[in-house]
Amino acid sequence: MRHGVHETILAHKYRLYQDMVYGDKRMIDDQGRLRLDQQEMDPVIQAETVALMTRTTAQNLFKLDGTRLFIEEFYKIHGFGFPEIDYDLEVDLEALAGLQPE
Repeated sequence: MRHGVHETILAHKYRLYQDMVYGDKRMIDDQGRLRLDQQEMDPVIQAETVALMTRTTAQNLFKLDGTRLFIEEFYKIHGFGFPEIDYDLEVDLEALAGLQPE
């Protein structure tokens, strides 16, 4: 995140299709596979990752910015973690089942 190359899951997929599948910015390895990991494989980022992983423990894993961001994105992709939604409200499933698309 500190290097400005972090992508959310959706941004990562968007870049795959926009640039590599339908665009002209394909990055292909020697076996003809699309490579979407060039940002992660940067030697500076790899060195920082190795250093971080050697310091990561079960006690501090969930305090890392990357872990917290991953969990937040995971919740939001699955419909949770939005502050404007009261998740404690009762939901009338019968009423929802009767809704018709417009």
